[in-house]
Amino acid sequence: MAGVGFSGKDGDIKIGATAISEIKAWTFNPKSTNPRYASGATGGYKRTVAGVKEGSGTMTGVYSNASPHIAVIDVGTSVTLKLYLDTTHFFSVPSVIDDYKMNVDIDSGEIVGWEGAFSTDGAWTNPVSPLLFDPSTAGAGAAPGAMDAADINAKGTTVDIQALKDAGFLTSDQRDAMVQAAKDAVRELLAEFVATGQIQRDPKPPADELPTVDATTIQIDLGDDDGVKKV
Repeated sequence: MAGVGFSGKDGDIKIGATAISEIKAWTFNPKSTNPRYASGATGGYKRTVAGVKEGSGTMTGVYSNASPHIAVIDVGTSVTLKLYLDTTHFFSVPSVIDDYKMNVDIDSGEIVGWEGAFSTDGAWTNPVSPLLFDPSTAGAGAAPGAMDAADINAKGTTVDIQALKDAGFLTSDQRDAMVQAAKDAVRELLAEFVATGQIQRDPKPPADELPTVDATTIQIDLGDDDGVKKV
């Protein structure tokens, strides 16, 4: 079987559609505090019960005077961190920033850097693949499976996220994560198209005034006609 490992070179951290300037590395450590017990009914063995979930993590970056990280992740700040494994897959983690430290080495002249730590603030969502299942091709009651090349390459591929949930392919949390990822992706593309003049608006609206996306059916044109992305 071929290996499926991939490089972390495309990792990143974003808040909404905005990347934190020059992230070098991050860690995320989810855990469950699982109580253990023994009784007259456990046959001389300890039993373990799933308990309360929590998480913590760290991030490391290069300091930028032009775009200081402190502006968005100062200590005590509540933010939702999008921890990217690659360009598309990320953990969405409501967090509180616990601490950070600056690293300035006068003797060696090393690049000025910073390190920070965060704790989770409620439930997080794990990475999902937004084009993972297609109930219309899988058939009722079929086992979940990846969309094939024809599905992925077809123009006008429609992913009905609610239908995936109703068919039992997705949990509620996975559905909500996919909807949020779609909203973020559309807003990010709209901001890019407005900024680069691919969408002609007069005057051009600020990025935070771009339209929201509320539908759970996302129509995606994966074609590349004239080199124009279409969503």
